[in-house]
This record gives sequence, C-alpha cells and structure tokens, in this order.
Amino acid sequence: GDIWEFSYGGVDRWSDIRLRSQSAIDVSGNNSHGIQLVGRNIHVTDGSLAFVQALGNADAADINVMASDRLLLSGTNSEVTVPSGIRHELLNLTAVPGTISQGDIRITASEVVVENGAEISIPNYSSQTSGSNHLKVEGLIILDGVSNLDPIRFSRIGIAAFSEGDGGDVNVTGKRLLINDGASLSSI
Repeated sequence: GDIWEFSYGGVDRWSDIRLRSQSAIDVSGNNSHGIQLVGRNIHVTDGSLAFVQALGNADAADINVMASDRLLLSGTNSEVTVPSGIRHELLNLTAVPGTISQGDIRITASEVVVENGAEISIPNYSSQTSGSNHLKVEGLIILDGVSNLDPIRFSRIGIAAFSEGDGGDVNVTGKRLLINDGASLSSI
C-alpha cells in the first residue's frame, strides 16, 4: 500500500490527541508500517492503544510520538486485559534469525506519565532482535503504580524477549525519573 508522510514545517501550534474507551491505532500486518503521533498533549486511556504487530518477513517501521507538552498513558480496559499504551510486537516465527528488524518506539515530550497499569512495551515472540524504547523528555518522567482495578497489572516501560530473540535497549533521557509503587522500567 501507499505510505503517507507528513511535513510539519509550517505548524506553529499543536492540538491535543486523545485515545480513550478502547480506541486503537493499529497498523499490524505482514508489512507493518509505522505510527506517528504529533500533538500538544497526547492522552491514551481506558485500554486504548497505538499498536504495531509485525507478522511478516519485512522490517517493521518505528512508532514515533512527539508531544510538545505531555504524554499521558493511564489505566486499562474494564476487564484489565488490555493496558493503555504504546506497543510494538514482533510475532515472526519463520524468518532466519537476524534477518529482519522489529522497529523502535521513539518518544519526545516535555513530560511523560505512565500510570494505573498502562505501558510502553516491546514484546518479542520471535528469533529476531527486539526493537528499543527511546524516551527523550525535557522534564519529568513518572512511572506510577498499578491498575486501580487489579494490582497485578503494573505500570511499565519495558522490553521482553519471550523466544530466542534478544531484548532491545531502554534509553531514557530526562531531568527527573520517578518510579513509584510497583511500577517498572526493564529489558528482559
């Protein structure tokens, strides 16, 4: 299919983006394209997702999020089965190891808050190397607590390799990082 690319050179003021009530931006498939979210405040809540599930034998593109003010990821769906968040999965089980790239999650913001069981995650169920999480934040990064509905669902920024593939890196740059009440920052 066609690839849409946008230029933001003439934009001097951004509006807000809100995904709520299990809304999704999903570009999953055999030849997964990336996602680019650009706004002032970007809120992803109530089990909503920006989601790539790469299935094919081609490299997957990145998820890029740029919030001039705040990125807020909060909560889960009411059944606590889907965390709100930004997720980039690799499920290719047939490619020769090391032949495809999962893609990264790249976030630039003034402030990032991940709370109430939400997540920024890169699970890898393949023999390929995982993508990486890159957060470049001017101010505060807060990872806070667990889901209000189920304390087993914790807030996290992470990468997990569930097969033969290696986990990627978690790169966080900011003025202050707070990890509170069972939240997690990890690459396993």
